[in-house]
Amino acid sequence: MVIRQIFAMLLGLGLALSVHAQAQLRDGHPDEYVVQEGDTLWEIAERFLTNPWDWPAIWQANPQIDNPHLIFPGDVISLIYINGEPRLVLNQDQPFLSGEERLSPKIRELNRDEAITTVPLDAIDEFMRIPRVISEDELDELPHVVANSGEQIYSLPGDRVYIKGLTDPAGSDISIAMVNHHYRDADEDEPEEHDIRSYRDENFFLARRTQHRDPYGWRIIPHTFGIRWPIVGYEMWEIARGRVMKAGDPAIVQITEGRREVAVGDYVLPADKHIFDPYFVPHAIENMPDNGRVLTLSDNRFRVGHLRVLSINLGAADGVEPGHVFSVFRPGEKVHDIKHPYSRVNPFRDKVKLPDEYIGKIMVFRAFDRISYALMMEGKRAIVEGDKLYPPDEEV
Repeated sequence: MVIRQIFAMLLGLGLALSVHAQAQLRDGHPDEYVVQEGDTLWEIAERFLTNPWDWPAIWQANPQIDNPHLIFPGDVISLIYINGEPRLVLNQDQPFLSGEERLSPKIRELNRDEAITTVPLDAIDEFMRIPRVISEDELDELPHVVANSGEQIYSLPGDRVYIKGLTDPAGSDISIAMVNHHYRDADEDEPEEHDIRSYRDENFFLARRTQHRDPYGWRIIPHTFGIRWPIVGYEMWEIARGRVMKAGDPAIVQITEGRREVAVGDYVLPADKHIFDPYFVPHAIENMPDNGRVLTLSDNRFRVGHLRVLSINLGAADGVEPGHVFSVFRPGEKVHDIKHPYSRVNPFRDKVKLPDEYIGKIMVFRAFDRISYALMMEGKRAIVEGDKLYPPDEEV
């Protein structure tokens, strides 16, 4: 028993040393840095490390603080060495640059919202609050808009709509959403392939339904194109908020605020109570899933660049969580292998697969069961749909 404990301790020590050995300090790194207002954890990590996602390997958190990973403007981060290994420590007893005395950690912990975030909040705020990914069964059970007041085709804030299947009492706040993407698993029989594909409903001219169209008829449209793979999730995009004026079936709901007009067939969700944590720490995933790739792009159907949002075909079921960093590669093309103009080799039959090409880094900030949202942190080129995911230390 003792031998097993000693072996486990040695194994854990070896793993810890191997993790720390992977963290490389950036050339010209500072020995000390005073955190400024507007900084992000990723930017601070870049000041010290070649790979910002190695931050957990050398961060020496203070166990006496309730949230030891939180960093505030005015904090002084110092690089020290413990047994020859680099560590980053927080010198909380240092004064502010203005000469004012620092607040104690316990008092400052109450002002958690003042801590620096991992990435700029304005880059991810909309995707933290608005979209939700739900299953096909969950979609089937959602209430839906059956009519607009006054025979209107669309409803705006101040208008009333009639909703079937809603059981919320009068005075309740609800969210009205439309399907933005639906995700299908092209290889359900071969789960190791993990080939989830995205279909934007707008591509089928189905994003806005009217009173003269069956609100559920759009579901059979993909089958007319030969797409019969099972649904693994729907991305629901909130377009409006409402308040139940009178309970019943249908219930009367008044639109209180809206991003887009409400139409017959739109769905009703409970008001989102999701509270997100903007203080997650960037790190590498322990076990890299196979065949991870980019699914959708946020505000551009063709490519996204620095600090733009995208979705990937990996989620919590694959061990993905906020903070996980991935390298993105462009899949290599297949080119004709023409050895010589007079070669007997058939140039139209012989092809060579080119290596995948490194594009940049992304970091997950919200993970659903099988789909996650990520932000492009750095890169050489813009990311496009279908780009492949690799562990973050692969860049060649």
